[in-house]
This record gives sequence, structure tokens and C-alpha cells, in this order.
Amino acid sequence: MASDVNAAACRDVTVPIQQSAARWQVHGRLCAPSGATTIQVLVPGATYNSLYWDFPGGPSYVHDANTSGYATLAIDRLGTGQSSHPSGLALSGDLEAEVVHRLVQLLRAGQIGSKPWRRVVVMGHSMGSLITILEESRWHDADAVVLTGLLHSMPVASLLTILTRDVYPALLDPAFGLGADPLSLTTIPGRRGPAFHAAGDVDPAVVQRDEATKDVVPGKELVDVVVKGFILQAGRGITAPVMVAVGQSDGIFCAPAPGGADCSSAAALKRAEGPAYPSAASLTTFVLPGAGHDLQLARNAAAFSSAASAWIHANVPA
Repeated sequence: MASDVNAAACRDVTVPIQQSAARWQVHGRLCAPSGATTIQVLVPGATYNSLYWDFPGGPSYVHDANTSGYATLAIDRLGTGQSSHPSGLALSGDLEAEVVHRLVQLLRAGQIGSKPWRRVVVMGHSMGSLITILEESRWHDADAVVLTGLLHSMPVASLLTILTRDVYPALLDPAFGLGADPLSLTTIPGRRGPAFHAAGDVDPAVVQRDEATKDVVPGKELVDVVVKGFILQAGRGITAPVMVAVGQSDGIFCAPAPGGADCSSAAALKRAEGPAYPSAASLTTFVLPGAGHDLQLARNAAAFSSAASAWIHANVPA
């Protein structure tokens, strides 16, 4: 369910971000349970916004994390949700990473919310994980990072399916129409289920709401983070503890095709992903049985939330 525990401690925040001559607003949902000492910055993936982490009428990572005693700041990336919508030409992986870096700084300084946060964890999903990699490999300012829905093996067939069958210009979509940025993409109606979910491990109503609440992704930014995250291997610069988590039936990365990852077990995943994070203080891997690419929206999403909370407790000193 969407977060109702500690609801009184949740509020919308708008954070001004200055970059050169540009000034933007970043929207987030801050939830800080009483007594929480660690905050998690939650970065959504392509065609998602902050709702992914606190899904309306569905699983809620925010709810689970708050119940475990962790504060959360779920953000809308620039160009999505209630954050500023610059031209698609202005958006890049480096800019989005700089935004996350600035948020971490402000949280530590006590300028977001009512107190300084000494311990900050950054968690991303899919493209949000790539942004997290770019941020942490450059600034090294998080106590730990959790990367979900992202592996360094992607079958060519999966990439071709995404480009030819799953996405198209947002200008063509009834939900966005002519008001969309010309460079933005979104998913073709009816394709979110096959692309992001495993049919046996998701509530059909969640898939319907996923279609109804979808967002966009600037095509230029998507290419940028893919090049820097995959081809240039930015993850090699991360020095913090890293947790990598995927759904066992992730149709993008775990597809049974040439180039696909072995997602049969956490051990197999660690063997494959280890070379991508050679400088990390530690690497832990987690596979959510039966789940698709959107593991936080799966029926058994609470199992991942529990594993993530336990890992953070063990790797971020109190």
C-alpha cells in the first residue's frame, strides 16, 4: 500500500538547484520517522518519477523503509514529475548526478528538513542507478549505494525490443501530446507490463496504474547515462559499499539470450558484477525470486525492502 505509516512525518519539499546561469526546482517527498538517523535518497528510472518508490495503491518502498526506521527523500528527476522541465537538450547524466550530489550536500547541512543528516544512502532504480553510479564515482559523498534494476550485461535483443517495440516520442502519446519536449520518450501504451513486470509476480491493477502514472525520459540523457555507465564503466570509481539487486525475471537484463546475465542466484550475480565495482568497499548482490525489472512493484517487493534495510544497517555505521 502507499505509505500511511508515519504519514504525519511526510511532506513535499522543493529544492532550488543552481547550475551556472540556470536555476531549477527539484521536487521530492521527504519522510522522516521520529528517531531516524539515516536518510535514503531515492532516484527513479526512465519514464518514472518519485511515485515509483511510494506507488499509489501498490507496494511502497518508502513505507517499508520508514517502518524500518529510515528516512527517505524520493525525488522527481529534472524533466519529470513536479520538478523543473528544462529543454531536453540541457539534460544530461552529469547534470542529474550533480543534482543528486547537491541534495546529499544539503541533507548533510540540514537544509532539507529539520535537521542535518550525518548518514546518507543513495538508492537508484534502472536509469536512476546509472545516475547514482555517476554521482558516487565522482563525489564519493554517500555512505553506501543501492543499485536496483541494473546490471552490466544487457542482451542485444532486449535493447532492440526497448527501442523498437516499447518506447516512442512522448509527442505521440495521448498522455503528453504536443506539450512534451521534442526529445522526450515514453512507453507505448500497453507495453509497460511486458517491459517492466513479470506477469506471475505483479498485481494486474499495479500494471494498470503504472500505465496511468507513467512519465517521460529525455532521449539525449538516456543515451548519455548508458554510454558513461556501461561503455565507460563509471562504476569502477565507486569506493562506498555497494548493493546490487535485481528481479530474477528481469526481462531487460536477465533475458535468456546471448549477453544476458545469470540471475539464478546472488552468488552468480556477484561473480558477474564484481568486475564492474573493483574499488567498492564491499559488494553484496540480491536476487528477488520471480520479480521483473520493477522489483519494487512486485508482489514480493517487501522481501527486497527487508534485505535492503538489513544491508544498510550492517554497512552504514550508526
